[in-house]
Amino acid sequence: MLMDVHCTPVDKVSKGVARCFRCLLSLNSYIRKDSNSQHMATIIPFKGICPARDKVHLVTSRSYDTYNAHTLEDKLKHNPYTFLHIIKPDFGIKKKLKPNSPEHLARVRAKYESFIKEEYLIEDSEKSLYIYQQESHGHVYTG
Repeated sequence: MLMDVHCTPVDKVSKGVARCFRCLLSLNSYIRKDSNSQHMATIIPFKGICPARDKVHLVTSRSYDTYNAHTLEDKLKHNPYTFLHIIKPDFGIKKKLKPNSPEHLARVRAKYESFIKEEYLIEDSEKSLYIYQQESHGHVYTG
């Protein structure tokens, strides 16, 4: 199942700037309850961490569990920019770690930080709100 993922800063939509990438930060972590109300949430703009424009098509990927083993290995072997390297940091290392163990998560973080250092991923210059949109089988989901 192939899905196109688009994530565009709300304040840039009106300027006609089209960017296609998977936003790497979860909006949920930036929603907090208003201290004056139990029912209202405050949505806080943030600087997204996104693929460099010249690498968007190389960084973005489907969910890793939608790839068969051969295709996943091929993507990891031949594309050093794919986000799959962050998700599967054990690729090419003989000693595999237990998923979600502290050691495994440390490898995930190290790979993520290396993508930032190498400028495969770049922090947006301005705080924004992001619209996340998926297209799958003729349906569009926006959030």
